[in-house]
Amino acid sequence: MLAAAALPNSSEMAGRIRSFDWAGTDIGPAEKWSLGFCSALNLCLGSRLCSAIYWGPRQLVIYNDAYSALLGSKHPWALGRPAAQVWSEVFDVIGSLMVHTRETGESTGADDAAIFLNRSGYVEEFYCSFSYSPLVNEFGNIEGVFTMFPETTTRVIGERRLQTVQQLGSRTRGSRRPREVLEISAEVFARNNYDIPFAGLYLWDEGCRSAKLCASSGIDAGAALCPLEIDADDPGELSSLVCGREMRALTIRQHLGADITIPSGAWPIAAQELLFVPFEPYGEGAPKAFMLCAVNPYKHLDSRHLSFFRMIADQVSGALAEAFSRVQEGARLHALRERARTAQQDERVRIARDLHDTVLQSIQGMRHLLEAAIERSKSGDATAINLFERALDASVFAIDEGRAVLSLLRSTAPTAEELATSIATLGKELVAGTDISFELRVSGQQRDIDFNIRGDIDGICREALTNVVRHSRGSTIIVELKFENDFALVIRDDGRGIAADVADHGRIGHYGIPGMRERAEKIGGALFISAAPGRGTEVKLTIGGTVAYLRNGRSA
Repeated sequence: MLAAAALPNSSEMAGRIRSFDWAGTDIGPAEKWSLGFCSALNLCLGSRLCSAIYWGPRQLVIYNDAYSALLGSKHPWALGRPAAQVWSEVFDVIGSLMVHTRETGESTGADDAAIFLNRSGYVEEFYCSFSYSPLVNEFGNIEGVFTMFPETTTRVIGERRLQTVQQLGSRTRGSRRPREVLEISAEVFARNNYDIPFAGLYLWDEGCRSAKLCASSGIDAGAALCPLEIDADDPGELSSLVCGREMRALTIRQHLGADITIPSGAWPIAAQELLFVPFEPYGEGAPKAFMLCAVNPYKHLDSRHLSFFRMIADQVSGALAEAFSRVQEGARLHALRERARTAQQDERVRIARDLHDTVLQSIQGMRHLLEAAIERSKSGDATAINLFERALDASVFAIDEGRAVLSLLRSTAPTAEELATSIATLGKELVAGTDISFELRVSGQQRDIDFNIRGDIDGICREALTNVVRHSRGSTIIVELKFENDFALVIRDDGRGIAADVADHGRIGHYGIPGMRERAEKIGGALFISAAPGRGTEVKLTIGGTVAYLRNGRSA
């Protein structure tokens, strides 16, 4: 037998090789092994990588501990047997490479080679990077082939699965409907028909008693394994499978019939297991869904395999919840816009009525004053001039009030002009002929404002600026437009300020501040007025970005 010192003592395979009867093999008894063979054997057994020697014309297999894991149930039977017997399922591929190396002395190999091995009682998908190198004795003759091939199965399959999960996350992000999430998911699964040979994606009804097919990949809609509708109350294996809330699998032919047509995806053989994957999105009222999909026939449904499907479930469930939130937000915004349109029309009618009443009352008052003044002037009464002056004052008042009401009516009509340009024009018009300076500041990337609320923003700004020009007695007005995640309009002056109760409720008999607050509430914004006597006033309007900004040229 081979001397104990010739092989590593700590190796399991070293012990097996020592005790093996080599005399009856092509290799011959250990005492006749060449120095070159012993050196190669020590290198093989001492390696941490999966290593083996294929010796002689029949390529007898001698291997290390790492290689035994590759052999699976074939270990230790494979020791000393021809490679054609050990690897009968793949020898038509690797055998020619061994022969080439033995005959030519050239090294051969491959990176991440796909091999299908039966090492655990079934044929499985296996990847490795390997090389075959010639073993040359002291006489220059090639006696065997030395190979090292680290297994890369975990990395190759892991990267493939990770790419699917990442594509799910990136492509479903921004989906606006739950059905769209499932349709996109099916497209992603179709690109990985190795791990998901086929799939049907279903959306439950509100009571989770009936589910309708929304999308499929690798299988025809309406097929036996992909029905258009599944009723939880129906008898049958599919209904029983989807009634639970846990991920479960069943053997297809055993449970659904031997004559059923099973798509194979990327593989030459059909899938053997059908997996139920529930999508349970968080959030009250969010729609629930699930997937019926085939399992890779070349990989058992182990913990890593199940982890892959759980990650898929997490991605799809999250996307469903986000899509449902967008549906709810869209409905809320639609209702808000409808209320805003109705309120806008009501306000315009009210303002028009106020204008009508103001003009009529003012003109009627001027008429009485003028009639009285004319009568007095006919009689030579010197007080007639006082009546004429009062009539003139009434006309000035009517003009001012009419302009104020008209400005409010004008501000209810949205304009296509950029907000910054519109406010700059308005500010210059209002301070013209006064000693007040006007400055506009813009921060952030300017974005288009939703036209459904633009008129109300203009109205609030006009009312606030008009109040400053008329009442503040200040010298400076600064307007800031902040285009950030949320939109903000800030108007500040350095005037005399106003009392806190006026800032909260406005002046008695005046609609200005209450009207501004009504506008802000109507468009889903918040209005803050802070002021102190002698320290100026600040008016700040804030609106959430989802309400304020247009998206791709459309209302949010």
